[in-house]
Amino acid sequence: MKNVLYVISISLLFLNCNSQTKKEENAEAPASRKALINKEYDSVAKARYTAAKRYNDSLAVVMQWQPVNKDSLLWRSKNGDLGFPTASFRPPDHEIAFYMTHFNDGKQTEFKDVIDAATYKLISGGGYGYGAYFRDKRNIYNYWGNSDGGGFDIVDADYKTFENLSDCYARDKNYIYDLRFGKIEEIDAKTFVLIDAEKCIGRDKNGYYQRNDLLTKERLKDDPETRAIINKDKKRNHKKS
Repeated sequence: MKNVLYVISISLLFLNCNSQTKKEENAEAPASRKALINKEYDSVAKARYTAAKRYNDSLAVVMQWQPVNKDSLLWRSKNGDLGFPTASFRPPDHEIAFYMTHFNDGKQTEFKDVIDAATYKLISGGGYGYGAYFRDKRNIYNYWGNSDGGGFDIVDADYKTFENLSDCYARDKNYIYDLRFGKIEEIDAKTFVLIDAEKCIGRDKNGYYQRNDLLTKERLKDDPETRAIINKDKKRNHKKS
């Protein structure tokens, strides 16, 4: 019995050492092996992308979606539906495209029942991704992006005074609007000034903002680039006064 236990103990020790050796070999895999693994992953990612793109293209073929015009980013299907092309993303690289045809109002109100396609156009933002604003002869509209494809809203804004400030902000006589988060009630519209369009930084009488966030000392502690932009603006204003 003792001999059997001894053999089992030696076997387990051997297996454990062998397993540890394999782990160390994997951890210290040569660059060529790692490159092969990356190449295999890239080929899978490419195949997934190709399949997703094929599916995306098939939507336009089956439903015969056609752009309403070259500037509006609005499409019309063979059934007369109006749609906004967007996509749902699933990590690491899977994408399913679809045409959004309803407002995010809880009522499933269809675009075709509200939007005037003849006057509909992009007025702020790139149209996809983070967010954008659109206008027709009656309303202001906001698309906001997320990994599920985003949503589309009719904006409760003053139509006559609504204008684009940058690819970050828009405004009307009462409020400042972020491209994705919409109305920012905390910002004082009357004193708001855009400081840096690329970094989406602005200020009002109460402080500095980046998109819809107030830039506190804590927020700026680890952001020297934004601090430099704000300090430059403060110096410029000090000279004016």
